[in-house]
Amino acid sequence: MELFNMHEVTLAEMFESSDYTSVLHLKHALIHNKSAGFVFFKEDISSLDWGTPFEFYHYFTSGGIEYSNAFPVPIKVFYENLRIAPRFNFLMRYYNEYYDENNLPSEGFFNSLMVFPARHFAWFYKTTNERETL
Repeated sequence: MELFNMHEVTLAEMFESSDYTSVLHLKHALIHNKSAGFVFFKEDISSLDWGTPFEFYHYFTSGGIEYSNAFPVPIKVFYENLRIAPRFNFLMRYYNEYYDENNLPSEGFFNSLMVFPARHFAWFYKTTNERETL
């Protein structure tokens, strides 16, 4: 899976800049990589419109992403710390590592997060339409 510049991207842009031979192949790769935890996006790719922008994240790097609405935690660490309360310090560590910064997000950010557990990473993400910008 090619690393994109971690900003809002469309399926059309992904397809045009890739070696995939069909949209179905691209969508299959995205779904496969999301279930492994290597990439994350909130949208249902199978029904996403070709030209609709969506936030796309990669586990390896935030890549200078414009928004800070999702970040990965290794799945083993996630399960080991599942019962931690409050989980602010635990999550803050991985947020800071992913975005390479020590600034706190807005108040209440960590309280509003949902989690998507995949095979290799659990992704914590903001569910509201409000975006945290870096």
